[in-house]
Amino acid sequence: MNFIDRFILYSAESESPRSYFLWSGLATIAAVMRDNLYFQTTYRRLYGNIFVLIVGPPALGKSLPMQLGGALIKAANNTKVIEGSASIQAVVKSLGQYETGGKKGASCILYSEELSSFYIKDQSTNELLTDLWDYHEVWERNLISWSASLKNVCLSLFAASNEILLKGIFDDRALYGGLLSRTILVLEKRKRHKDSMIFKSTVVQDSDRNLLIEHVKNLSKLKGEISFAPDAAQEFDNWYTTQWCIHEDNPSTKTGIEGRMKTHVHKVSMLLAMGEPELNLHVRKEHVEYAIELCTGLYKNYQILSSEGGKASSAHASALLLKILHEAPSYELSRRIIIRRNLGEFPVDVLDATVLQLREADLLAEVNSSNEVSYRLTSKALEIYERAGKKH
Repeated sequence: MNFIDRFILYSAESESPRSYFLWSGLATIAAVMRDNLYFQTTYRRLYGNIFVLIVGPPALGKSLPMQLGGALIKAANNTKVIEGSASIQAVVKSLGQYETGGKKGASCILYSEELSSFYIKDQSTNELLTDLWDYHEVWERNLISWSASLKNVCLSLFAASNEILLKGIFDDRALYGGLLSRTILVLEKRKRHKDSMIFKSTVVQDSDRNLLIEHVKNLSKLKGEISFAPDAAQEFDNWYTTQWCIHEDNPSTKTGIEGRMKTHVHKVSMLLAMGEPELNLHVRKEHVEYAIELCTGLYKNYQILSSEGGKASSAHASALLLKILHEAPSYELSRRIIIRRNLGEFPVDVLDATVLQLREADLLAEVNSSNEVSYRLTSKALEIYERAGKKH
């Protein structure tokens, strides 16, 4: 069993939403990886650090996922954990302090059960967080009363908030200036299930927690380059160049998430791979597929927070599905891939309504093969595309 599955199983009796624990597990892996593991691109190294913000109404259960993840990070004992109430400039000063052992450098995770606690009397917090999201071999800034100089900055963030408090600290500069698009935004409204917390669990065992601790300790010892299997790289490239480009070229928000989604998928693929028990620094195709599903599934959250949308209109959904199929091999794509790669635009109910509409217009055909449903453009749809192409 991999780390994420075990972490979710360990927390299964909690009322907190499942997604909170899933992203808590990924944030834990990111923090423990720090700047020790990376993917080498043509021009730079990409590290697995992520900013995760879980948002929900008060008393939804945001604290437990954070506490469990934070305890595991501390058990690994290889990266700095900065928590509580502190100004961002105090955080920067703390990062600059030298520590022996495995905590050298400015790799850390900012951990806060209320994000606003990092905004104490400092209007520059959004700008500094935006800048610190990127890896910096050397980071130097002139702050209010002193000059900061950090080395090997690899910053992760795991924080929580509710929509009311969040609106007070995420101003337009944060929403549209780059911080929101750099942040993995997890919105929930309801508890997973009811738990009176009066009876002690007969399912959760200390051995489960020990296995989680063992994994992060083993992970903390690794250093080196992460590689993508050829089919994993091809899956990533196909998604980005033929699927996600539809959103990137025609964004439905002004947040910049459309351009940043590629990096989120890339990083989460790496984190999922480092959750495997073998820890072989190798990303497989299934890691990329799951990362695409997880990250694109959050797309609607950015539309909601920036008050710019939600579900696509019927006309937009139809045009989008036709374009996706027109760019697919043989003008055909499975239902599973459409949902996975475009979850932000195509929840199941929207896809079903769109398919019905296009079938009635004789623009789309449903194909069943190998127990899997696929959709294919009809000759009528292709004729329409051909005529439209000649006009342009």
